[in-house]
Amino acid sequence: MKLDPANLRARTEAAVAKGKVKQDLEAQRRQLDEARRRDDERRKAERILEDIPLAAEAAANAGKNRVVIMRGTSMAETEHSLRGAAKLVFDECKRAGLDIAVEFDHDGIGYESWLNLVLRW
Repeated sequence: MKLDPANLRARTEAAVAKGKVKQDLEAQRRQLDEARRRDDERRKAERILEDIPLAAEAAANAGKNRVVIMRGTSMAETEHSLRGAAKLVFDECKRAGLDIAVEFDHDGIGYESWLNLVLRW
């Protein structure tokens, strides 16, 4: 078997270049996906923040001293591990001087549990 070393080198370099282009395109796609995800989380947080005054008013009108402003199973384990929209909402409420907390909740029989963002006054 006789190989042409120049041909082998050229084909190998072309294959490596093609692989690098694919890798770069994949990295760009991941960056765009992450940017879209962050934008989605920001929009979700903005909607929740806009609803807080009305939710607080309704809860206060009902004689309550707290309102759940966000529920979820995958928000976090503690306030220090919040992520996504939950982190944005929590941080913005803290920045506004509101009394916000992460509270554990469950279904009462032990099948399901989740965390809530709760605004208190």
